[in-house]
Amino acid sequence: MYFIGRPDPDAFSVSFTDRQFNADEVWFVTGACSKMTDPAPIYVTPLELDAELKVFLTRYRFSAKRTVCIVNQQDAPPAFWSAYDATRKDR
Repeated sequence: MYFIGRPDPDAFSVSFTDRQFNADEVWFVTGACSKMTDPAPIYVTPLELDAELKVFLTRYRFSAKRTVCIVNQQDAPPAFWSAYDATRKDR
């Protein structure tokens, strides 16, 4: 996937949640993938109600519905990094 900075009709709009039971999907982030041929554009919306998907990031691949990698980590918004950092903390 790659992050875009504004809404686009061709992009998925997502919001990140810290509650797995509240999420539409659970994703596991594998890291960077610079050679992806057709990555999905993702817009991280500031309002959960505007999102097509509410996503919970997990630290375990086996518990994820989808495994994703990121083409442009430098453009990832703070909301993504906050959710990603939460997967690295002990719960």
